[in-house]
Amino acid sequence: MTTYFKSFTQEQQVPMLRTYDPTTSRYYCSQTLPEIINSQTITPNTVHSQLPKRLCVSHLTQEYQGTYRSQGLFFQTAQPLSYAAPFDLMTLTTGKSFTSSDYLDQFISGHEQFRVESLEQLFQQFPNSSLAIEALNLFREQHGVTPIDPNRLRYNECCFEQDIKITPVALVGPSEIYRPLAIHYNLPHYETPQDRPIFF
Repeated sequence: MTTYFKSFTQEQQVPMLRTYDPTTSRYYCSQTLPEIINSQTITPNTVHSQLPKRLCVSHLTQEYQGTYRSQGLFFQTAQPLSYAAPFDLMTLTTGKSFTSSDYLDQFISGHEQFRVESLEQLFQQFPNSSLAIEALNLFREQHGVTPIDPNRLRYNECCFEQDIKITPVALVGPSEIYRPLAIHYNLPHYETPQDRPIFF
């Protein structure tokens, strides 16, 4: 079993996953946090015109401690990931927001060198986030694309292209929203991802 972190947004105090609809340029709720915990299933929710719909999560280590957002769910799964990158996959496109709203932006030629098939390959090729961002910015500059702020997007991205069965491990987020959920589901609660033990 491998532990991952999935970040959540929230609307009206409800943590949720959202999916971008390119036909309306709007986001809609695909799953709420209670729905995920009750079903112990997470469904892919991130879209891009050149990729199958995917679930994007992070595997936190001492060398990769960042997250897309600072609130969400730690979970474990035995399902193998589809692929991974040492930073947000959208930084390998010509897009500027690095979100699903860059739905039509193209991947930069040669971007495949940063996609790997396993965590083992990821950490062997890119031992830490700093080296990964350095390689990314060199790649972007070589292709005439503006480098990213090296202090941003300091997380790896692990992608699943199918529904995954999970075991919830802990909730992370503001106490007024996440602590009642943690109590209800008998899960540990942390204010930030960095507050929890680095390894469960």
